[in-house]
Parts: sequence; structure tokens; C-alpha cells
Amino acid sequence: MPDIAELERQLEICTSELERINLRNQLAWELKKKDTDHAFALATEAYKQATQLNYSKGVAYAQRARGACLMFQAKYDEALLNLSQAAQTFNALTDPFGEASVYNVMGVIYKRMGHYNRALEYYLLGLDYAEQAQDSLLISSILSNVAGIYSALGQNQQALDYYQKNLEIYRQAGDRDREALVWGNIASVYDALGDHEKALQASFDCLKLSQQVQNQWRICNTLCNIGAIYYHLKTYDEALEYFQQSLVLAREINNIQLQAHAMLALGTVYREKQIYDKGLDYLHQGLALAEQVQEKESIKTAYKAISEIYEETGDFQNALDYHKKFQEIDHETLTIKADENLRKMQTQFQVDLKEKETEILRQKNEELEHLNAELETMNENLVETQLKLVQSQARRIESEKLAKLGELASMMAHEINNALSGILGPAEQIQKTPPLDEERIWKCWETDQEGTQLSAYLHQWNSTWRRIQDAANLITTAGKRAQQAILDLQNFVGDKSHKLGAIVIKDVLQGSIRLQAQRLEKLRLIQDFEDDDLRITATTGELSQIFTNLISNATDALQNATDPTITIRVSTHNGGIEMQFSDNGIGIAPEDMRRIFEPMFTTKGEKSSGLGLSTVKRIVEAYNGTIHVQSELGSGTTFTLWLPLDGKKSPHAPAGAV
Repeated sequence: MPDIAELERQLEICTSELERINLRNQLAWELKKKDTDHAFALATEAYKQATQLNYSKGVAYAQRARGACLMFQAKYDEALLNLSQAAQTFNALTDPFGEASVYNVMGVIYKRMGHYNRALEYYLLGLDYAEQAQDSLLISSILSNVAGIYSALGQNQQALDYYQKNLEIYRQAGDRDREALVWGNIASVYDALGDHEKALQASFDCLKLSQQVQNQWRICNTLCNIGAIYYHLKTYDEALEYFQQSLVLAREINNIQLQAHAMLALGTVYREKQIYDKGLDYLHQGLALAEQVQEKESIKTAYKAISEIYEETGDFQNALDYHKKFQEIDHETLTIKADENLRKMQTQFQVDLKEKETEILRQKNEELEHLNAELETMNENLVETQLKLVQSQARRIESEKLAKLGELASMMAHEINNALSGILGPAEQIQKTPPLDEERIWKCWETDQEGTQLSAYLHQWNSTWRRIQDAANLITTAGKRAQQAILDLQNFVGDKSHKLGAIVIKDVLQGSIRLQAQRLEKLRLIQDFEDDDLRITATTGELSQIFTNLISNATDALQNATDPTITIRVSTHNGGIEMQFSDNGIGIAPEDMRRIFEPMFTTKGEKSSGLGLSTVKRIVEAYNGTIHVQSELGSGTTFTLWLPLDGKKSPHAPAGAV
């Protein structure tokens, strides 16, 4: 493993821009689990620099690191988006190592989500590329992941096959520590199969190698596993011998968890031998240690075993007491087990779905060309619609909105460009995908008697189809994002923005927030609604103007705040709706408080027209509402506005209070 301190030192003294990008990516990859936030920041900086320099390799490795960081933050959708884009770039660069490592991480993500069949597909795809790259360390890592998936699916023979392949790599490399780990995994599989003799032999192989490399924790754990196998074989004296050895070593290395396991195991064996006093002694000691480390499964095991010994010795009161304790903790773990069973059912469903998808692969190829054309048309229409919408709304916008038009267009461009970047890459990948080679299939049908070539080709196409489906999903998500951005803009300045009607306040507020998402990225936004369905009779355009102006003013006031926060509270009050917009920004000077609602008054210089708050006040008063402001210089500002529920406009709005 690279020295992190050395990498940081090299980054400080490096002058080459490309090498600095490589060092940031390497540091991000090494820190992805230890310091995820810092790693993500490093990868993001590398991504920006690599993009500016058109350094494709740097971009791909930055997206790989970002995807891994997002995985550890459980942001799986964003992680898969970054990793999918990285895989496309690695493929274009013919970098099999990069592509293999990306698919390995994608497999881990799908495993975490419980999609075992999809995880297996990406692991196997990654294994193919790792073998092309001839990277033994990456190959062995993926082999272990594949074996783990098969073991989780109960396909133990397949798990053994991959563990054996993993074993050969570590043997050739002379890595006895990892070889010992694999032998331990093999022993677990044999034990699950009920082949205790083979499990015992694998455990002894693990023990021997662990002793050679002096891995004390693994020695202790393996001794306990050997004792458990002897217990299953009902050779209790041998079981006691190995459990005792495990206990002695666990005490030497001061591992409380392993001590608890060994003591509970010893107590269980003595119970089988009907030596109840020793059994109770070890069980109580093991229980105390298990409670110390809060290991619920061990505590549950201890309660049950102690209760059964008391029952067998006629101490029914103690037996009842410990049985009650067992039931209590068993109830606590019941929910966890139910979730695990549900996950297994979902996994089986995914496996069945995978088999059905393989059968209809030929039919899906016919839809590919149609999908290509449809996606291209969708892309063109999206750009055309966006341009027409902006042009149409620009002609109709009211004079007091002109000062905000440039900012609004920038926000829309940011959202649309983000959406387009999620469409163009996947669309290009789909466009470059060649159609199913029917001539090759017929040739295989005529000449390949065993069907191996056809099977291999269909397996390859299955992976290709998956990538196409993933790309299509990414395009759909991006399209919906663009569609939402356009809908928010229509609610703000479109035709329906002028229609008076009952509207859900939260929906309009969320649209205003999305329109200013770029400005709000580095702020903390707190929303407190008395009821998510609070409604008021108004137009979406005017309500959006109120929200947009107040949020915009708050973000301007928070530019130099230590913990920039905007708090929005909405509740019913006095037969109407009260809305508060608070920030912890610079505040308003006392001499400016009486003028803030005057048209053209501004403290922001030439960059502001001074129409924002005067527009807000005009709209509020037109609905017979009120607006108040409280502010303390250096501490923040709160705008409180009240609107009646019926939203009836008055021809002469009353003066608002400050």
C-alpha cells in the first residue's frame, strides 16, 4: 500500500499539472474509506483540473475515486453515475485495469443494495478485464468477491471453485497470510455443506499458515473454529482441547470478543458432557464478556444455554428467569432477521429475472435501433424546447424581473447542462454499440456443435445489453431532471404562472429552491412545515417571485458566514398562512431598515436594481397580506409575511409594516 504521507509530500512539491492530477487521484483512492470527505474533495479537484486540460485518463480515475467515496457515503445512484462514466472513458482509452477496478466497485454497490445477481454480473465483467490487465492483486480481490456472492446465494460448489482459483494465486505469490484467509473461507463453505472432515482439514491448513506468519487473531479464531467442527462431530474431548487453546491465546492478545466465544463454546461442550458446574461457570464468564462488548448473538446464546442447564438440573426458577432474558433479546434481533430474509427473497427474484432476460436478448436487439433514434430525437427536442421557452418568457417577463434574468438563465443553463451531460455520454455509448451479429450466430449454429462459441457470444451480449440498459436509465433520469427544471421555470414565468387558484405552498417553494440550487449548494437549508399540504389561493408566478427574492437576498447576506444557514418556517396563523425566512448572515444596518422596501433602494451597488423587496411588498399587499422584518447587524435577518387563505386581491393594498 502506498505511503499516504509520502504521496502528500510529493503533491506539495510537484509542479507538473498532469502529475498533480495523478497524485490527487491516487491519494483520493487510498483515503476513500479512512477519510471519505477529504478523498472526495481531492477527487473533485482532480476532476475539474483534468477536464480543463482535456486529460481523459485523469478524468476517468477521478470519477472512479468519486464513485468509491459516494459508495461509502451510501449515495449509490450518484456513485453508479460516476463509475459508469469512468468505465466508458476507460473503455475508450483501452485501460483494462481501470475498467476492471470500476466494475469491481460497482459489484460491491449492487451487493450492498441486495442485488446479488447484478453484483455477480459486474464482478465477472471486472474479472475479465483484470485478467486482460494481468493484475494478480485485483484478480484475487474479485475472485474472493465472486466466491462470497456464490456463498451468499447458497451455491457452495461455485464458491469453492472460485476460492480454489484464489488460493492458487496466493500460493504462486507466496502470500501465506492471504492463503490462510482463503483456507478459512473454504472451511466455512465445507462446514455449511455438512462435510466436517473436509472443513477440519481446511481449518488445519489455515492454522498452519497463520502460525507461520504469526497472525495471532486468525490463529485464535481458527482454533475456535476447529473446536466447533469437533463439537459437530461429537468428539467432545478434542473440542474442549481446541476451545481451551483458543481461550488461552485470546487472553494473551487481550481480545474480549474471542474470549467470550471460547468460554461460551466451552460451557456448551461441558453441558453436553453433563458436567453442569463447569458448564455454568464458563457460560456465566462468557456472558459477562459478551455483555461487555455488547455482542447480542453471543448474549442470546449464553442465556439459552444457561436456561437449559438450569432446567436439566431442576432449578426451574433460574431456568425461567434466563429463558425470559433469552426471549427479550431474541425479540430485539427478530426484526434484523426478518430484513435478512426479505433481502434473500429479493435476491432470488433478481436471479430469476436474470434468467428471463437472457431468453429475450434477441428480441431486445431489434429495439436497439429504435431506442437510438428516439434518444437522439429526445436530445434535440430538449435543447429546442429549452431555447424556445427561454425566448418566449424573456419577451413577456415584467420589468422588475429583468435584473434577475441573467442569474435565472445561468441557473437554468447549469441545470440543463447537468442534465445534458447525463444524456450525451450514455447516448454516445448506445450509438457506438454494434448490432447483434446475426451472421456469426448462424455460423455458430451450423459449425459449433457443442454450442460453446454461441454461449460465449451471448454471454458477452448480455453484458453489453446491461450496459445499454444502465445508459438508458441514466438518460431517463437526466431527462426527468431537465423536465423538472423546465416545469419549475414555467411555474415561475410561464402561462400558468398567472392563473389564480389553490396551490400547495411547499410545491412552489421547492420549485424556487431548485431554480437556485447552484447558489444554495454550500448553504444549510432548514424547512419546517406545519403541514406539507398547506394551500393558499394565489398565482404560482407571484408566489415564486416572493420566495425567489427572499431566498436570493438571504444567500447574498450569507457569503462570508461561518455556518451559512437559511431557515424557512410555514404555519397557519390568524386565519391565514405565516411564512418566515431567516438567515444568520450580516444583518441590516439600522439606518437602512426603513428604506429596504423602497423601489430602487439597494446596498449591493450596481449589480442590483433594488426592485426585489419592493416587488415582494407590492405582491403581499395586493393579497391583503403583511410583511415584517427583524434584523440585527452581524447576527442575521428574519422576514415574516402573512397571507390570507382566500387570496383575494384588493384594488388598493394596505401599507405594510416594517
